[in-house]
Amino acid sequence: RAAPAAQAAAKPPLTNLLSPANGGQILAAPHPSWEKIISGNDNDVLGIESPGEAVFAFKDERPATFATFAMLIQGQAGGHPAEFELLVSDDLSGPFRSLGTFKAQNIRLTRTPYQEFTFPETTAKYLKLRVISSYGRSGFGYMLVPQIRLLGTPN
Repeated sequence: RAAPAAQAAAKPPLTNLLSPANGGQILAAPHPSWEKIISGNDNDVLGIESPGEAVFAFKDERPATFATFAMLIQGQAGGHPAEFELLVSDDLSGPFRSLGTFKAQNIRLTRTPYQEFTFPETTAKYLKLRVISSYGRSGFGYMLVPQIRLLGTPN
């Protein structure tokens, strides 16, 4: 007996592609401490002095397909990211194309403290996170970058 079409086309469960446990890794950043934001420990936070960016790869630097980025905001605080941009590429040296600029809320959501940001489904090898501004700070100033996740499936 043949499986219904809906079951045959079922998508695999989403994975946090940035988690080191799933092969995620940071490949380029201003400082090694940027690794904190993908540690999986909700208490790990990165403090940076000004806007910054980092490039991440997925397991074995292979492509992955994704459409949801999540950022942990555990409560209202000065320094939380306000605006950030996500970019992707298939070459570490670029060019990177923008998936969009997003604005986090400076508040803890009760359903989950991970705020989700969606964009059209994309397949790429590398993700760049560019933190542009933070709450309570305009332009340059101390920023607190929390845990991040990229939900998708490895290819």
